[in-house]
Amino acid sequence: MSRYTVCAWLKPEGAQGERARWLSSGACGGLEAAIGGTNATLRLAFGADAAEWRDTGIAVPTGQWTLVALISDGATLSAYVDGQLHAGLGAALPIELAKVGAQAGNPAAESFWGALDDLRLYDRPLTEEQLAALAGKAAPAVAAAAPAAPAAEAATPPEPPPAATAAGAAPEPAGEAAESPALCVLTVRGAPGAYGRSEPYGYGAHSVPAGTAVTNAAISLLDGAEGVRNWCAGWTVAGGAPASGTGREAMFAVDGDTTLTWHWRKQYRVEAAAGDGGGRVEGPGPWLDAGRPAEWKAEPAEGYRFVAWTGDVPADLARANPLRLTVERPLAFEAQFARDRDGDGLTDDEEAAAGTSPSDPADVLAILDVAATAEGDGVELRWPTAAGRRYRVLWSPSLREPFRPAATNIPGTGALAVYVDRPGPEVRSRMYRVELER
Repeated sequence: MSRYTVCAWLKPEGAQGERARWLSSGACGGLEAAIGGTNATLRLAFGADAAEWRDTGIAVPTGQWTLVALISDGATLSAYVDGQLHAGLGAALPIELAKVGAQAGNPAAESFWGALDDLRLYDRPLTEEQLAALAGKAAPAVAAAAPAAPAAEAATPPEPPPAATAAGAAPEPAGEAAESPALCVLTVRGAPGAYGRSEPYGYGAHSVPAGTAVTNAAISLLDGAEGVRNWCAGWTVAGGAPASGTGREAMFAVDGDTTLTWHWRKQYRVEAAAGDGGGRVEGPGPWLDAGRPAEWKAEPAEGYRFVAWTGDVPADLARANPLRLTVERPLAFEAQFARDRDGDGLTDDEEAAAGTSPSDPADVLAILDVAATAEGDGVELRWPTAAGRRYRVLWSPSLREPFRPAATNIPGTGALAVYVDRPGPEVRSRMYRVELER
C-alpha cells in the first residue's frame, strides 16, 4: 500500500533507546517508525531493510498521550504530531506486512517503552482537517505511569517500571476500572456459497463491540472460467438493523450476535453485436443471470434487411427475429444484415440470383396468387419466373413450424409458373413458400 495514513495515540514512558520502534514494515522494504533519543523525537527509516534512519526532530512528549500520524500520498511522507502537520519528510515508503509494538529478538534500545492505543490504518492520505478532528478526540483514559528515568540514562533504557509495560501495554488504571462495551459475534456468510470477497469483515466470525455501526462490502470475482461470475444481488442481516438491502454494500448496527448473509447469483457474459454495418441489436447484457430467458431484436437500417444470426445460436433459430434464448453459458453472436434497396424483403444479392430487379419493389420473387382448383380438391400457386432458374415450393401447417418441400426442381421460363397442390381432405390449412433452388 503506497497511499495511506497510519495513526495511533502514543504515550512514551521513561527514556527511549535510539530507535524505539513502534511500527515496523522494514522487512518488506517499507516504513519503520520509532521514538528515540533523549528528547523522544520521531525517527523514520528509509531504504531497504531500514538502512538509513533519519531524526525528524519532531518531539513526542513523554508521559502524555499524543496523536502521531504518518501520511503517504504515494510520493512523499508527512507526519502529524501534537496537532502540527510536518510535510515533506522524505520519499514515500509502502506499508505491506507491518508489526506494531515490541518485536521478539529486538535489543532493548530498539523496543518502545510506554503505551499505544487506537491504532488506525486508512487506505488514503487524510486531510489536515480530518487529522485535526482525530486529534480533537479525548485522549485514551489510562492512568499515569511511573516517573520517567533521568535523561542521563537515555543511552540504555531501564527496565520498565511496574506501572508501565513494553510495547503498548497500558498500565492498570487507578481506582475502579471503566466498564468495557460487551462484545458481540458478527458472522459473515454467503448464499448459496461464500463467493467473491467480503471486506473489511471477511467470511467467518468476528468479535465486534455492541453498538458498532458496520459497513461491509461484497466484491464480485470471475469464476476462473471466461465469461462466468458470481454477482452479489443483495444482503440480509439476522440480529441487526436494517434487516436487508440491495447492492453490494451493507450498513447496519450490531446490538447483539448478528449474521450478515451476502446473496449471490451466477451470471454469464452475453455479447450480442451487429455485423459490419446495416443495423443494430437491441437487448439485455452483457451480464445476465444463469437460467434467465432473454430476447434480442435485430433492427436493420434503412435500405437493409436482417438475414441471420451467426455465432452461438442454434441452427433452427438462426433466422428468428426477435431471438429468444435461455442463458445457460457464456454466449457471443452477431446479427447479419444485407442491402435491400427496394425494401421488398429480398436482399440485393438474392434478387440478382433470382433474376429480379433490386431497385423495383414490384419485381420480386413472391407468390402472386393462390386459388382453389376447379374441382375444389386443391390449390393453385402462381409466381413469376426467370429463364434459366429453378424453383421449389415448400409448405408448413403453420408459421410456427418448419417448412418442408412440396415440389422441387421446377424450371423457370420467364412467364408465370403454376403449381397445383392436392393435400387431401383431412388437411384444413397450409402455408406456402417459393424459393430459388440453390
